[in-house]
Amino acid sequence: MFRTTHTEPSSVSLAKRLTPCVVLAASFVLVGCGGAAEADVTTDGQLAYACTLTDHVLEEHGTPDSWEAFIGDNANPGAREAFAIGMLANGSENNAFADTGASLVDGISRLDIEGLTSSLGDMQATCDDAGISSTGDVSHAGQLDYACTLAGRITEEHGAAAEWLDGDGSAAWYEVASVAGLAGAGNAQVLSEYPELSETGVDLLMNLQRNMPDELDFSLAEFETACAEL
Repeated sequence: MFRTTHTEPSSVSLAKRLTPCVVLAASFVLVGCGGAAEADVTTDGQLAYACTLTDHVLEEHGTPDSWEAFIGDNANPGAREAFAIGMLANGSENNAFADTGASLVDGISRLDIEGLTSSLGDMQATCDDAGISSTGDVSHAGQLDYACTLAGRITEEHGAAAEWLDGDGSAAWYEVASVAGLAGAGNAQVLSEYPELSETGVDLLMNLQRNMPDELDFSLAEFETACAEL
């Protein structure tokens, strides 16, 4: 499912790639039932969020060569965010976004600092070329809110995992990986303030990699339950 830097979906499973660890709309324009702005998790909204998160990484955390750790609980938040950006972009039908997203995920997998730095710059350039403005809550709490909203979309828009898990590069596949990544699964990082979300995110990514639809549906429901308790 995971795309390489070529335009076709790779036949190599994401599990093998992640050896170290186990015209576009503006984001955040919908209004939730409580009156607060709700994250835009549409296809276009996901790209807009990825663009905003890219700016956040470079402005708040600096370039990857300044990060002391990439994997584990003490990893720089930028590593977790880079993986999530990669998955949000990797699922795009826009080849420029998809290729850059694949490079970001590959950079985390291989701990390729130079590649990560280059890919974050490429992501900013691709966002600029597409005319996407930075918008949305990309604070660390805001990222989890986004993950929770995106998790809710998956079942509503795509149905049970058995309906799409065997599909070739399905949008739902990348959305699940993005949810898991925002919670820390992509770089094996358990968030100290939200351990249940992080642990459930690991289950999500593992069941996605193993093509286990029933278990994936269960993990997604568990993730939404943990979200409701935030």
